[in-house]
Amino acid sequence: MSMDTTPDNVNTPYGAALCGVLAGFFILLAFRRSIIAAISCYNNRRRYRKLGNNEELPPTKSLLLYQRLETLVVNKFSWTPYLGSFVLLPPLGGILIACTLVSTIVPVLILNVDLKINSDRAGFISLAMIPFIFATTGKSSALVLLTGISHVRLNYLHRLLGTALMATTTVHMSFMLTSWWPFKTFYASQVATPKVHWGLVAYSSLCFIFFFSMYPIRRFCYALFVSTHFLFLVFIVAVGTHTPYAMRYIATGIILYIINVFAGWFVNTYLTRARVHILPGECTQLVINSNMKHEAGQHVFICIPKISSFEWHPFTITSASNETGRVELHAKVAGNYTRALYSFQDGEELTIFVAGPYGSPSSTLGTHDTTVIIAGGSGVTFAMRHLKELASMAIENNLKHVQSITFAWCVRDQTHLSWFREDISDCLQAFKQSSIPVSVQLYVSRQSSEACEPSFDGDSRVELYLGQRVNAKQIVHHAIYDRQSTTGVYVCGPNSLNASVANSIARYSTWNTIIDFRKEAFEY
Repeated sequence: MSMDTTPDNVNTPYGAALCGVLAGFFILLAFRRSIIAAISCYNNRRRYRKLGNNEELPPTKSLLLYQRLETLVVNKFSWTPYLGSFVLLPPLGGILIACTLVSTIVPVLILNVDLKINSDRAGFISLAMIPFIFATTGKSSALVLLTGISHVRLNYLHRLLGTALMATTTVHMSFMLTSWWPFKTFYASQVATPKVHWGLVAYSSLCFIFFFSMYPIRRFCYALFVSTHFLFLVFIVAVGTHTPYAMRYIATGIILYIINVFAGWFVNTYLTRARVHILPGECTQLVINSNMKHEAGQHVFICIPKISSFEWHPFTITSASNETGRVELHAKVAGNYTRALYSFQDGEELTIFVAGPYGSPSSTLGTHDTTVIIAGGSGVTFAMRHLKELASMAIENNLKHVQSITFAWCVRDQTHLSWFREDISDCLQAFKQSSIPVSVQLYVSRQSSEACEPSFDGDSRVELYLGQRVNAKQIVHHAIYDRQSTTGVYVCGPNSLNASVANSIARYSTWNTIIDFRKEAFEY
């Protein structure tokens, strides 16, 4: 039976209601982006009209008020519960979104129904989420363009919706089977029907996808996670055969998925060559031949067929935007893929696929009075790119309003400092020429019996701390203490470091203290 000839069902309005709420959420995000773009466009037009008089116009009052309000709300909801080195839950904003999703699903699930009699209600609620699960997949989702939200944050929504789908399908199946169970003959006759067989196949495939999508498997067995995700083909075929009401939802989801796949492959993906450089401390530098236009805070996905033909992994771009003809990436050994990359010979050339750049650029970099950049371990790739960009701005004399820059990097072993020793020295030289106060704080958490290497030719702006970890709270507090100025804070590192900085930002953010906070963490 086609989707056009499927008769109405008493549960259809409830599935449609959930679709409407979810669609309304994304429309609201798109509207938010449009408002910001309109105000910014108006402000830029005002500036351009005054360029002939060399006047610098401040942003409009409406833009400042909106930015101040949104920044304050976002910073407060970035508070993250963690214990030691373990992050227990998502940020407060993520928890709020999860609670909102639950409070949306539960009413349409239980309103005017006895699930023991009509367990199909849960089935229709499950079907309603399918298009949105497909829409939030991929790195080049249409929702990224419409809402301005990065694919990393959309992936969080994808996982939330996937978890909700798993829960509602379990409710549908369990209530259906338990209502049949007291009637043995009826139970046996129903379980023997093709409709139930296809339903069990769909549920089993969903269970496999859900189990192999858990964080430990995503983190340490990424290939297994990716391969089991192809069971979604089994799921949609089984669901479409199980009930004709699924066709409209599946068709919509497939169309959205195809758009995302085509956008990813034919818009941002290309084949190129890259050279491998092996660095101390199990770090690999990858220099890609590319004229890609990129900004600070962005990353690319790469696929190296010599390692795996279907695995794509994200790496932050560490080269500055003014370095044309090449794009630099750095990868610390953290799993099987990066270990295989580190096993190549120094200077070896590889053929790779590159997709990107992705991620929201740090468009406000260099506009704050105070800039704080904090990195932990290999998170320095994100931090180093921002420091390079600031150095480039300093050379071009575009940091007139900057009062201070703090760069803090914590590593386990002192050999890791060699990854960017020359780059940090070059940046310090650029800042020295422009007379911008800079503080570089390097932390080595492991005590070493070896003699310390010279600290950047005795540059007094560089401080080396052995056997210590970066105190994010102290750095953030020092940056904003007793200052009526704007502050930009950028962090990338282990989850515990990110959470510590986020909690400090949430604590010190007030209506009169503007902190532009940017946190980078790749979620697998």
